[in-house]
Parts: sequence; structure tokens; C-alpha cells
Amino acid sequence: MTLVRKYVARPLIIEAVMLRFGNLEEALDWMGGDSYSFAGQEDGKVYINIDTLEGTMTAHQDDYIVKGTHGEFYPVRNDIFNHKYEEYEE
Repeated sequence: MTLVRKYVARPLIIEAVMLRFGNLEEALDWMGGDSYSFAGQEDGKVYINIDTLEGTMTAHQDDYIVKGTHGEFYPVRNDIFNHKYEEYEE
């Protein structure tokens, strides 16, 4: 019996928001008050400190904020998000 096997990730539909200068309040409303510790603007760019399962992580402008399968939130860099996900149309 071979110890090493190959696996394929299960398809998963997620919700996500790209953090932009004009949608900070909308993103914060979507996340709810318990999911982040600080949000602000610096040098014309927005950011949110998100309380994740692995500690506080920062979502910067143009990053995506992803809602996980258990309702948790975490940031994903734009380039990584676009490589991993494509928009789902019902």
C-alpha cells in the first residue's frame, strides 16, 4: 500500500468582497462588528484588521475579504484570489 496519495480539493462556493476605497462601510457591515478590530484609511488607501482563526491579519485595498465555511473572515491578496477563484453564476 502506498503511503503517499493524491487528493483534489472539493468544490466550494464562497462569498467575498474586494476591499475598495468606496466600499469600506459596506464591507464592514457585511462582516459584522465582531470580525474586525480596526479599519481605517492611510495615504488614500483603506485597510481592515481582521480577527481570524490564526490571529489578526490585515486586508489592504484591492485585497479580497473571504467568508469561510464556518462564518469566519480572512483576507486574500488579489493575485492569489484571482488565481484560485472565479465568479460563480447561479
